[in-house]
Amino acid sequence: MEKSNLDVAYEIMQKRTTSISFADLWKEVCSIQGFSEEFAESKVGKFYTNLFMDGRFITLGENVWDLRDRYTFDRVHIDMNDVYHDDDEEESEEEEDMDEESEDSGEDDLEEEKDSSEENLYKEQKEEY
Repeated sequence: MEKSNLDVAYEIMQKRTTSISFADLWKEVCSIQGFSEEFAESKVGKFYTNLFMDGRFITLGENVWDLRDRYTFDRVHIDMNDVYHDDDEEESEEEEDMDEESEDSGEDDLEEEKDSSEENLYKEQKEEY
């Protein structure tokens, strides 16, 4: 029975004691599976997506991969609150930059009002139909 690319990757990584770059892992998988260069190029994106979604593997950053069971939860866990907090800070900074820019030019405010009123008119017309 033919093995899946992920199962081959898992076997490769089980034999290793260190992490591996995605490119090197994919080359080894392709070699073992006997893929042509053209076929390998057509499947690399799917392999990356499947690798990312498979719970046996973990990315360590810089496109370096290893087996998840070699790492403790604390070492690989990403607190999503930190991620969302960072996004909120970026949005806040962008809003501040936009506020400063609009203060510099009163014309921007007039154009925004015009765009907004045209958008409202469009919505009203759409609702009528």
